[in-house]
Amino acid sequence: MQKFLRLTSNDAFLEVRKAGQSWYSKLLVLRVLCNNSQKTRFGVVVGRRIGNAVKRNQVKRRLREIVKAADLKNGRDVILSAQPGSESVSFEMLKQSAGALFRRASVINM
Repeated sequence: MQKFLRLTSNDAFLEVRKAGQSWYSKLLVLRVLCNNSQKTRFGVVVGRRIGNAVKRNQVKRRLREIVKAADLKNGRDVILSAQPGSESVSFEMLKQSAGALFRRASVINM
């Protein structure tokens, strides 16, 4: 993912968490906030409850691939957080869970 398409600052993450809307599934949490620009910026959060560094990095790589492949609407800041249990499921299960959240949040072009 290109740097200008990523949420990088702590302030940006806090703003999305405070003012954005949230959608939950068993494996993932999606938080979305409109940013009034022509691009959608993404952040991926995988906490220590997921497992050791190897497992956390594997989940992060999978989530970034899912985001890259998705056809998302412009003008949003999005945080995708992994829930405990997401490290032990297949890539396809994560992809289906993320797709369902994207549809529920109406951030995906259909």
